[in-house]
Amino acid sequence: MKVFMDKPILLSDLVDLQEIDSAIYSYNQQKKEGTVVVNLKKLEIEYKTLLEEKNIKSVILENYFISKKEYDKKLKEIEIKNDDIILKLSKKDLMPSELENYQKQLKVSENNFEEVLSKIDKLQYENKDNLEDYELILEKINTLKNDLLENSKILQDEWNKLDNKISELDIKKNVFFKNLSIELQDLYKNLKSNGVEVVAAYKLDNQCGCCGVDLTASELEQVEESRFKQCPYCSGVIV
Repeated sequence: MKVFMDKPILLSDLVDLQEIDSAIYSYNQQKKEGTVVVNLKKLEIEYKTLLEEKNIKSVILENYFISKKEYDKKLKEIEIKNDDIILKLSKKDLMPSELENYQKQLKVSENNFEEVLSKIDKLQYENKDNLEDYELILEKINTLKNDLLENSKILQDEWNKLDNKISELDIKKNVFFKNLSIELQDLYKNLKSNGVEVVAAYKLDNQCGCCGVDLTASELEQVEESRFKQCPYCSGVIV
């Protein structure tokens, strides 16, 4: 009859497992709070602020945009009319009276065109400061769009690299975990389920390596007498 012995309990194995956990945690934090992420968040806030400024300026310039649109429409209509008159003037069989009439029409139409241009110039002058601000905001928005796109690509590349590292560590952790004794597996799972962040660490003089609390002589004695050398404050294993 074969007797299956459980694997020996080596508390230092929990420290090695914790180091893998810490590395995984560190990579996940880099995904959340890395330099590129922080920079991207700043750009997004700046972009949102600029959009709000643009909307405010758009409201201020609402009458300008309405008038400008109407003037542009008139200019287009006059241009079409001028082209039509010029086409008629190009005919060889025009009567003198027709020629004179078309020339007068063209002159009036050209004057109307200049008049509308003058109104546009006046409209733009009256809104000069707000238009300059508006154009500057648009330039900043376009620049930020490019910066956001570039940083998003950099972030995606960085995340892909971090995900690969995390995946490798997850595999390493699973293999390592399966080689632990059943008791240590149960202890690890129990501590993690109870929210213990640092499961195991080496003792630093009289200090718990898991939570950093200075332990008294009696507390250290209590730790040594416990089966898994656990800190009375954080429950982490002190090796």
